[in-house]
Amino acid sequence: MSTTPVPVWPRPNRVAATDACAKQHYIAFFEDVAEDVEVSAADGLPAGDPLACFKVEVYEAPAWVAGWSAGPLGVFLDDTPDVDAAAVRGCRAAMAGWASVPDPLTLAALQGGMALCKAFTRAGAVAVLDVVALRWWSPEALSALPAERPFDIREHVTLTFETEARHPEVGHLCHSRGMAKFARPDLALHLAGPQHAATAGQLLNTLATALALGLAPTSGDTTRVGGVTVRFEARPDDSGEGSPLFFNRSFELVDPHGGVRPFPWDEAADA
Repeated sequence: MSTTPVPVWPRPNRVAATDACAKQHYIAFFEDVAEDVEVSAADGLPAGDPLACFKVEVYEAPAWVAGWSAGPLGVFLDDTPDVDAAAVRGCRAAMAGWASVPDPLTLAALQGGMALCKAFTRAGAVAVLDVVALRWWSPEALSALPAERPFDIREHVTLTFETEARHPEVGHLCHSRGMAKFARPDLALHLAGPQHAATAGQLLNTLATALALGLAPTSGDTTRVGGVTVRFEARPDDSGEGSPLFFNRSFELVDPHGGVRPFPWDEAADA
């Protein structure tokens, strides 16, 4: 087992700090009381002390443990085929790790969080929930992550496509969840139809990667990705709303030529 720290994931796009914090929150579920958790370089831990910002607590309250596998989170659990939902719902203990740090210079703390998740599985966790991204991890999926791997936005952020259009004039909503881990707003895009979901996913992943690596656009800014120009329209943090979607700030990606038109918009016709 290697004890050599892995290289730190840099944030080459970060120029100046924003006023936001990068937030992580993971919950590991155990059949019984968890053993001590030790994190090492073999789990993907970089040099320094990337876990210094984390708080870790053990929970043995049955109602608290069971609550995380009910409601909307329970639906996500049931929709994750490689996680044993019945085993999660039978767990009697949990261990949580969370951190909130000012807009960081590197992604070392994020690597620390994922290393902690891998250590949870070695301690016997039957599943780990990434609360910020609303993603359930199986022990096998976490164990399969190489310690020394490049940064991949798909490991840290989930994309959701709503199959039913909220309003005919704006179409189907496709959005990210988890950008709060980078002290950045989440991204949302309204699509003309499900046939555009793959293209929209590529666009969202490309922009999410740029923001994760430090890019900090402001409302009204435009950018061009893969031949498509989008404008960022800022939306406030929805954490206090009755049915929050992001628990975070967000950017809606809109047609830079104006008007209410779902993606993809015909830029050639507006030239």
